[in-house]
Amino acid sequence: MKNFSLMICLAMLLGAALLFAACSSGDDDDDNGHGADDDTTIDDDTVDDDTTPDDDIYFDDDTTPDDDTVVDDDTTPDDDTTPDDDTTPDDDTADDDTSPIPPGMIVDDQVAGYTDLKLDALGRPAIVYKGKNSGLRYAAWDGSAWAIEQVESSTQVGLYASLFLDADGQPHVAYHDADALTLNYAARTARGWDKVVVDDSAQVGQWCAIAQNGAGEIYISYQDMQNGGLKVARYTTAWENEVVEAGTENGLFTSIAFDSSDTAYISYYDATAKSLKVAHGVFGAWTIDAVDPAVGPSDDRGRWTSVAVDGADRVHVAYQDAAKLDLKYARFESSAWTVETVDALGDKGADACIMTDAYNEPHIVYQDGSNLSLDYAYIDYLGHWQFSVLMNGHDYPGGFGFWLGCALRQSGPVVSHYYPHDSELLIYPAMQ
Repeated sequence: MKNFSLMICLAMLLGAALLFAACSSGDDDDDNGHGADDDTTIDDDTVDDDTTPDDDIYFDDDTTPDDDTVVDDDTTPDDDTTPDDDTTPDDDTADDDTSPIPPGMIVDDQVAGYTDLKLDALGRPAIVYKGKNSGLRYAAWDGSAWAIEQVESSTQVGLYASLFLDADGQPHVAYHDADALTLNYAARTARGWDKVVVDDSAQVGQWCAIAQNGAGEIYISYQDMQNGGLKVARYTTAWENEVVEAGTENGLFTSIAFDSSDTAYISYYDATAKSLKVAHGVFGAWTIDAVDPAVGPSDDRGRWTSVAVDGADRVHVAYQDAAKLDLKYARFESSAWTVETVDALGDKGADACIMTDAYNEPHIVYQDGSNLSLDYAYIDYLGHWQFSVLMNGHDYPGGFGFWLGCALRQSGPVVSHYYPHDSELLIYPAMQ
């Protein structure tokens, strides 16, 4: 009995000792016992050592891993793992903000858009565009500098400017006069710039595109905004014009190219049908193809069209599906059209511009509206689409890919585009 009482006393003494030890232990931080801090020292927030969201109530006021959402008090370079997401000026010593535009990419700094580009026989770019307060302008790279000419000075002249270079390298330009609401044409000769009004029959000339066939005839496709139709003008010894397709809202986003037999192909958007169409034929005889027609009330296919004809006389069209915001591509060969989606990741396909290479494959430059970038897609020798970013909207302030003009060298695309952030005409790649 005595032994049993002694064992009870010893057990009670041992339990009391354990209870005292537990009560004496506590937080080695000065959290006042309000949570388990994962800091390894008392957190003074001078260099944040949290590895998980912090549950401190008093000392550390970060509620997530360091995302620098206020002026950063770190004494070391910024520990952000993504491009600088600070919402106020940052006092970090290693900041990752955007860079200025490289000077070699800037052609002109008094610009309002509507660019088009062609390469001369030496591969040097020539560009037409609308000046900011000065109408239609023309810039040509001479190998060391840009030579800029004022074609027309009236402020509202030069919209939808479109360019081709003749066999002598002389520029020919179609454009819209927004004051007179006419379709105009200008060509540089030994006397200077000759300018004429091609069509003043109504409110005409928007969305114009110009090209020359093998016989030397000049065609201009354009919209009759007043009557809603697609029109074409032709020059042989004098200008004449006709309606290609009448309608209420035909003829937007036109683009024109010829095959080796001088058949013209005009891609355009029918805003009433919300469909991509292509007219093909010659002056006086046209056939209309509904290439990618809308099939439901929510469909909207065919904006920002661009057409090219390759060396095998296959026809290629790049355009945007505006309902899905996708870049799409159509090809005509063996008397049939095939259509596919090229890029469907985000807002893609605006201002599309298409070219073909020596292997008769398509190359497309276009705007990435999600990232405000200038993007590039092409089909490689294995028949697969490849993608790259030419001008990244995260690298520079503002956005890129507005009013594109394009041509193709063996080394890759040459692109003119409008930079609204600084009212500049830019060229890719930079000219040196």
